[in-house]
This record gives sequence, structure tokens and C-alpha cells, in this order.
Amino acid sequence: RMKYNTGDDVKLVRTADLDGDQRDEILAASLSHNVYCFGSDGERQWRRDLGAPVSVLTTVSVDNQVFVIAGATDGTLLTLDANGAVRRSSSIAGTLRDAVVLDDTTVVLSTAKELIALKAAP
Repeated sequence: RMKYNTGDDVKLVRTADLDGDQRDEILAASLSHNVYCFGSDGERQWRRDLGAPVSVLTTVSVDNQVFVIAGATDGTLLTLDANGAVRRSSSIAGTLRDAVVLDDTTVVLSTAKELIALKAAP
């Protein structure tokens, strides 16, 4: 059993094997502006503050590496590596609402008024 106080509502939870150990890590996004990564043992591995409530959380695999795509209500979009380090930072006009991954490397984002397709790159 795992329990962790994020300080606010957890809105999104995903799992993915970020470090290649054949065991999924747990990703959680909260309204307290943070994305958290927990190991399969339930211990927190890292935390990344997006500066606004997190509204998008997914993963994408590029060249045998898994990256975390996290977006916030202010349009901030981050690509994080397995250790939570920012690999890429972007700003999207409008509030990010959802994201889906197509063909492993294309991320489609939705805002209030449009769909945006981005090609993931390491």
C-alpha cells in the first residue's frame, strides 16, 4: 500500500517503466502544480513543479527512452526524462486539457479551442 500527501487533489495518475527495469513507476499530477514520480516500491523518486495546476500527463517512448509529457493550465508544456529533469519546455496558447500519444512519438494536445500535434524528439 502506498500513501503520499501532495497537499492538493491528485487529478491524473499514469504508469510507465521510465528506467528500463521492467517495473512501472507511478506518475501522479496534482492541483498543487506538481508531477510526482514514485518507484514500484512506493517511494518518491522525484517531483517537478510546473508553476500552475497540472492538466496533462502522459508518456512517450523515443529511441528506447521513455519521457514524461506534463502540461499545465497556463499552457506550460514540459518534456521530462526518467529522472524528472526538464529536457524541453514550451508554451502553448490556451489551457491544456488533454493529451494522447499516437504511433509512439506523436503527442496530440487539446486546448479549449484547438488540437495540436507535436512530434516527440529526445
